Amino acid sequence: MSFKKIYSIRAIFAVFEGVTLFLAVLFVIILFVLLGRQIRASYLKSQAREIDRIESTMMDYIKDNRELFTVYAGMADRGAPADLLTSFSDLYFCDSSFVLTRVVKRERSSPIFPGYDLGRSRVAEMLAKIDASRPVVSAMFRSSEDERLSVYVGARSMYGYIVGRIGTDPLQAALRRIADYSGSIVIIATGEGYIISNSGEPLHLHILPGERVTEVKLGGIDYLYMRKRSGALGKDIAILTPVSTVYALLGVVERRGRLFIMLFALIIIAKIVGQTMLLIRPFGRFSALIRRWEPDAPPAEVPPEFLRYEEISALYRSFSDKSEQIRDAVSALRESEKLLEIQRDLGMALGSTSELGPALDAMLEAALRIDGMDSGGIYLVDEEAGFVELACSAGLSSSFLDSSTRYGMDSPNARVVMEGWPVYLEGDQISVNSLGLMRGDAAAGEGFRSLAVVPIRHMGRSIACVNVASMSSPRISQGKRDALESMASILGNVIARIRHQERVTASLREKEILLKEIHHRVKNNFQIIISLLNLQSMNIQSEELQQRFNDSRNSIRAMALIHEKLYQSDDFARIDFSAYLKTLTTELCSIYASPAKPVACRLDVERVNLSIDLAIPCSLIVNEILSNSLKYAFSPPWEGSPEILLRMTGKDDGEVKLEISDNGIGMPAGRDVGAPDSDTLGLSLIGLLARQIKATLRLDRDGGTRYTIVFRGNGQA
Repeated sequence: MSFKKIYSIRAIFAVFEGVTLFLAVLFVIILFVLLGRQIRASYLKSQAREIDRIESTMMDYIKDNRELFTVYAGMADRGAPADLLTSFSDLYFCDSSFVLTRVVKRERSSPIFPGYDLGRSRVAEMLAKIDASRPVVSAMFRSSEDERLSVYVGARSMYGYIVGRIGTDPLQAALRRIADYSGSIVIIATGEGYIISNSGEPLHLHILPGERVTEVKLGGIDYLYMRKRSGALGKDIAILTPVSTVYALLGVVERRGRLFIMLFALIIIAKIVGQTMLLIRPFGRFSALIRRWEPDAPPAEVPPEFLRYEEISALYRSFSDKSEQIRDAVSALRESEKLLEIQRDLGMALGSTSELGPALDAMLEAALRIDGMDSGGIYLVDEEAGFVELACSAGLSSSFLDSSTRYGMDSPNARVVMEGWPVYLEGDQISVNSLGLMRGDAAAGEGFRSLAVVPIRHMGRSIACVNVASMSSPRISQGKRDALESMASILGNVIARIRHQERVTASLREKEILLKEIHHRVKNNFQIIISLLNLQSMNIQSEELQQRFNDSRNSIRAMALIHEKLYQSDDFARIDFSAYLKTLTTELCSIYASPAKPVACRLDVERVNLSIDLAIPCSLIVNEILSNSLKYAFSPPWEGSPEILLRMTGKDDGEVKLEISDNGIGMPAGRDVGAPDSDTLGLSLIGLLARQIKATLRLDRDGGTRYTIVFRGNGQA
């Protein structure tokens, strides 16, 4: 089972809040960056408009003074009105050769005087442009008087020209009025690099950057620099605004933005802390209670302050209901496991017993292992005797047993058993019931609170009954009822099996006794025949005939010995042939052996069990071969130590090998065992019996006589 990754709600909540804070801060930062750029762009636009306004203001200023100069130039008396031209620093006349003839007004520092030649100055160039279409001219250029920018106005007069100069101070005063409004330095520069500004300082243009918009540093102060070419003035107009002034608003916005970000972060942190304390912490503690919950433990107690939340309260109620269901389910599962274990143990116990008493005891013990079952008993049905009798019991008083040991077939208890339907009584039903199963005084004396009567049936017939009672449990659950009925069914099959085994065992015992008696009678009959032969042989005078009687008697004795062994054995179907060979060899050697010349009979036989169908033919074969060896193998002129060896082995596949050999004179040539034309009955009988048991027979004549008989047996020990 692969497990999916489990995430923490608290961690996810913190991550989402952190991401929210990050995105909010990022948004505010981007907003203020864009706002700063917008403010700068707006300020630059306003500076461009300010330059246009400066240009317009200067043009108006020059125009107004030019108009005043035109009016003045057209007056006949140019004395007193000249004082009205306050903007002009110098006012003088020159002849057509551009030599000053009269000075009307002069600035103290101005170097002009009557006779001053203007022919090589730019003033002369300006005056040369006066014609009918342009009676008044004006221009701004560097003054030769103070090497600063000045505005010159000229017009033709009766004797030459009249010239007026608006000097530095008036221009600076005009520029100062404009600059004071924006807090900037306003500069008007000529192409030669000479400028005039409201600051009053003679600044050379080469120290200013050539870009239209940039930032410069002058006198240790950072300025925002903007420059524009004025076509009307023919000069460059520049504005130098301190960066601190330009970005003052942006700084305020930035500071307020930082304050806003800090405040927003504090709000988010307070929100996270508040949600953690008020929501996540209760859920976390509730989760911890759930993790510690065990089916056997009492319900988890949630702090009352957590239950004021509707969601946690609803979740707790649902958890309590589900935990109770789980607890009931676990209890039922454990009860089922225990009942299955009891049934398993009962099945194993019943499967290993073959007696009815232990089987009933095992059943009663298993029934009382069920939780709540305190006492009980098992009744057996005896239909022939006509009653139901208690076979075993446990946990019942002697007085109760005295009155409940046996019930007749006409009693309510027997009728319930014979009908075959289980009956379960609880509480008052035990003493007051329509079936009449229990007397009130008996039930009260035992303290029964619940009772189960479960008939045991087999092949549609009731054969027994299991009664169990509880003194502690007021009812018997359905699982326990099913278990009792299942156990009763198992016991029914076991009782039927044991009774069938008892009948089969009794039948086999009778047959064994009968078979044993048959073998005993057959052996006795053989013994009677042997006795009759012995009596008859006493009257026989012929030695040959006497020998034939003895051979027949030995054959009958060999068969009688088989039945004697079977009579003495516990297995009437098979005989231990190795033990039989030892007995038969001993008896034959004792009959035929001569005290003067004893025969050593040696046996090397394994234990082999043969059925009676194989044992009788094999016993006759061994009897014939041993008899022949004892009678004829060691006859004169043979000399030596007579010895007979009998060896028998068995293989796992059931094959039996029997060897009988002697070191006597050997079988005469031309005489074959089992040949149809054999002149001896013994040899013919050996061959006939070998064919009967489907054996292979081999005869060896080297160094005596050896018979090898191999046949298929039917079992080994």
